[in-house]
Amino acid sequence: MSARGSHRATTSAITACLLANPGSTRDEVGQITGLSAPTVSAALARIAEYDKGSWPRKFRLRTTYVLPEPIAATPPAKIPVENGWGAWARAVMSWPNAIGQLSRSTDPREIAQGLSNMATSAAALAAVFMQVADEPDWLRLIGGSHTDAD
Repeated sequence: MSARGSHRATTSAITACLLANPGSTRDEVGQITGLSAPTVSAALARIAEYDKGSWPRKFRLRTTYVLPEPIAATPPAKIPVENGWGAWARAVMSWPNAIGQLSRSTDPREIAQGLSNMATSAAALAAVFMQVADEPDWLRLIGGSHTDAD
């Protein structure tokens, strides 16, 4: 069995991604984490399950997956600016559920890891918004669009 995708940093990055963005495709996980497709595929096979009938396959953490211990000084995830709106939309939709899951946990390590993962994702999103903060067309730059009919 290959060890590809089993490094703690890889597992933590993908766990953070799926906690913040459940239902992400392999390609989306790769874009958000910056990891290669083979590494993402191998890690997803270990820690995630896909939504039956979805194509492309959309992944969520296995309900039996035990969150890893936090890793100190993990570099923050990077989100390409042009993917910022999609990442933001997924976070807005999924974070309330992630917090709800954490609120039911009785394991302080799981709570700490979940919050740490969400903080990593939030920092990556903050970096995207900071990059476009002074731009008049910031929404277009991050992949969104205005719906004004002016």
